[in-house]
Amino acid sequence: MTHLSVYDGVKDTKGVSVTFDAVIDRIRNGGRGLDEKTRVLQILYQTDPKAYDREKMKLPAVTWAGTFPAYKRTGEHLNQHSGRVVLDIDNNIDLGTVLAELAQNPHVEFAFVSPSGDGVKPVIPVSPVPKNAAAHKLAFHAVLSVFSEYAEQDPEQLPKQRDPNRLCFLAYDPRAVYNPNAIPVEWDPEDQLPDEPTQTLDFQIDGSVDAYLQQHGITFNAAGQSQYFPKAMCPNDHDSNNKAVRFFHNEDGSINGFCNGCRSHWFLQPPKQRNRKPVKLHKNLVSMLTDTLKNSREFLKSVFENKKIKFFGLRADTGVGKNEGAINYYLRGVSGLLNVPTTDLAIEMEARLNAAEIDGVFRYRGILSNPDGRFPDESPCIKPLLYDALASRGWNAYELLCEPCEVRGLCEERGHRSQAERAKQAQVTVMPFPDIFLNPAFRTVAKDYLPTSHDDLSLHDEYDPYKFLEINLPKSRLVQMRDDWKGYDPSYFAKELLRILEVEGDLSQLRSLIDGLTDDARESLMEGFTSVMWNGQILSREDAHRCHDFLSASRSLETIGNLPRLETEDWNLIVQLELFFERYPRDADMPMKYENDTLTFYLPPLPMKTRARMGFMSATLDETAFRRAMDSRQIKRGDVTFHDTGLTEWHPEAKVFQLRTNRNPRATAYTPKGERVEGDLLSPSGEFYYGLVAEDLKNENRGLITYKALRQALEKEGCIRPSVQTANFGGLVGLDTRFKDVDVLHILFSPELPPSAVEMKAKMMFGNDTEPLCYDRDENGHYIDTRLQACYDDGVIAELLQAIGRGRLVSRPIIIVVWCSHYLPGITDRSQCFLFDEVDWEQADGDLEKLSFVVTEREAAEQSGDAHAYAEATGQSQSTAYRQTEQARRQSKADIDAERLQRILERKAQNIGEREIATQLGISYGKVRSLLKNAEVH
Repeated sequence: MTHLSVYDGVKDTKGVSVTFDAVIDRIRNGGRGLDEKTRVLQILYQTDPKAYDREKMKLPAVTWAGTFPAYKRTGEHLNQHSGRVVLDIDNNIDLGTVLAELAQNPHVEFAFVSPSGDGVKPVIPVSPVPKNAAAHKLAFHAVLSVFSEYAEQDPEQLPKQRDPNRLCFLAYDPRAVYNPNAIPVEWDPEDQLPDEPTQTLDFQIDGSVDAYLQQHGITFNAAGQSQYFPKAMCPNDHDSNNKAVRFFHNEDGSINGFCNGCRSHWFLQPPKQRNRKPVKLHKNLVSMLTDTLKNSREFLKSVFENKKIKFFGLRADTGVGKNEGAINYYLRGVSGLLNVPTTDLAIEMEARLNAAEIDGVFRYRGILSNPDGRFPDESPCIKPLLYDALASRGWNAYELLCEPCEVRGLCEERGHRSQAERAKQAQVTVMPFPDIFLNPAFRTVAKDYLPTSHDDLSLHDEYDPYKFLEINLPKSRLVQMRDDWKGYDPSYFAKELLRILEVEGDLSQLRSLIDGLTDDARESLMEGFTSVMWNGQILSREDAHRCHDFLSASRSLETIGNLPRLETEDWNLIVQLELFFERYPRDADMPMKYENDTLTFYLPPLPMKTRARMGFMSATLDETAFRRAMDSRQIKRGDVTFHDTGLTEWHPEAKVFQLRTNRNPRATAYTPKGERVEGDLLSPSGEFYYGLVAEDLKNENRGLITYKALRQALEKEGCIRPSVQTANFGGLVGLDTRFKDVDVLHILFSPELPPSAVEMKAKMMFGNDTEPLCYDRDENGHYIDTRLQACYDDGVIAELLQAIGRGRLVSRPIIIVVWCSHYLPGITDRSQCFLFDEVDWEQADGDLEKLSFVVTEREAAEQSGDAHAYAEATGQSQSTAYRQTEQARRQSKADIDAERLQRILERKAQNIGEREIATQLGISYGKVRSLLKNAEVH
């Protein structure tokens, strides 16, 4: 196990030996106060740089290179090297883009944001493992050459950074990149160290060189020399003010300076502008761990049958058979419940369960009428609107409407009132009511359908952990309470709420209002929410049901609309606000808003107590989001687990083509509203990509998923043939059958989340973190706070994965074309996923069968380094081709070795000798041994 030396600060010279995993865990979890220290330092970095420099020295620090003995942290005393090198990336970077690129880089094992919040520190494994300080420096320079795009090292700092005893400060970063399967950067022990850098510096100035000279009154004599200036004008920032700095005007027009105080010289340089290239996707083949469809289904079976698993999340690829696995489990005689997101899916699932000959299947139908008007099978209630109106206001609709109903007997036998009893008699119940067991507002209904046995299994399909419970308090409800309870505590409370919302506009004052309630006041308010003031009398639910005037008011929609809302003792506004402020301690980060005369706030799911096992399934379910959403269950029961089937192999003839450059989000694909003219929906870039897609849509058996407005506009203008199957982002759940006969499915552009939605998602998920949220974005639109960027990415990626899942890649020979370059976990890395660009598309003339060969030839030319072959494959100039192939050659070596290692391991499993393997693969015996040795070490 790898160990590192960790120090309490720069003054600590003793240090302790800690495992590599423990250091990573502390960074990601902020243990021992690291989260709070990081938060303070990031504020100081923006407000008081000197205080930041001083306080940073107190941070814990680590030597990533390995361990050192107590009081001897020098290069020659290195105990055991860790096989790792760390870099500093902080030169005017686009933090969000760099983090995204590092997450895809196969050499990056770990990367976290620095204490300032303005840089990144990637940790890279190297091979072979250095044995001393000199070897470490060689490995460092090898890594530096691989990451030259980011690591523009300061020559003066370079000697310190390449020392193995260099300290690296820790910082809290919950979204730190971690890839335990990172490929080591290879270095040659026979190489020579580059010369030590001189004290020649790039002196960065604000603005032009001429403006700097004029500002400081710097002039030159006939020999091109200036007078002497104070040391303060030296880049080394001396404390002394002695005049020792001189400037020189050179014959080539450049200006340099020299300081007699520190013997350094430099050239004046205006600020460097780093123009970052567009994100270009590349594959990380080592991370592509696939499983067969058969094994995935066996895994699902084991999860369903393991009765020790009480409460779990389950991620499995679309088409693997999550529901089929559940059906097979129910076939063994176990009862349960299936929750699905839509009525159409519920009808489909009912049919599948009946086809499997499950002993008794019941589908919950709710209360709304079916268009065909049949009763009781598809129209469980003949007065659904009245029933729903009463129930939504908290009244007992059964007593008020059902008891005097003219078809009560039939309803209790086969209609709406019979549903709970029929569900209890069935082996499996299907409900299109996904949050019935997660929202306390539905507990009265849920109790009638709740499984009661330990062996029962309740499954929630297509679960979205970002959908928290939404609580809405309209202004009209407060006005009614204020007027109905005049002279009583509920009226005063409603008045104060209205004042805060309408006059003060400061939602943080609600916290003080709730926290300041006395026991007597709270009890009085609870009475106001669980009973009503009717004609000057306080009536409970039971009293109101016996009141003639009240019964008369419950007979029509018009009068029901004027009835006050009634709540229960365990789920009313007071309880909801108390739970809310308890969970979210910071006013700035609480998910609450007051818009359109409605106060809206969010609470996490609150699962009901049940003896039955319960699972939540989705092809896009994220473990971190699931655990955060269910943290109340984890705290109370401690039984929340998560399972992932892993990636499942696609159908051998299935393919995905993904654009490798330009992300194409809605913001760039659409023409801004202020610049839009009639019919000008797409931007020039959007028109270009749509034009490529439109040509292919002329063929048979095509499908298109894109923005709703674009789909509707194209269909309205007749730009899409009626035979083309279409859908839009945001409405993809349960649409598998729509694309079952499609041969090619185009996913045009990427979904876009508005900033307000991203910020609210982050508040719901992370508003109770110790570290406050930062809502600022950089110049490229990326969120500075990685938690907000994760919420954005999770939302966009989940929608794209849903779109791709409609094609059922695991079971069909379908072709899917993704016209955006978001990195898609489990998709982008596949060997059956071809990363193409516009040049590839043009070379293939839009022929998808030909496109795979074009991409393969271009990638082979890139990897070979043959600029001539690359130019022929892409139609580019020789100079451009040379730059592309040289860059690809450097980046692809690790991928090639990873593929070779995989082939070597496959042959070793067949008991083929290493020398024979070398012959079969056409590589040297030494290379085989080297790859196997590196695999053993790492």
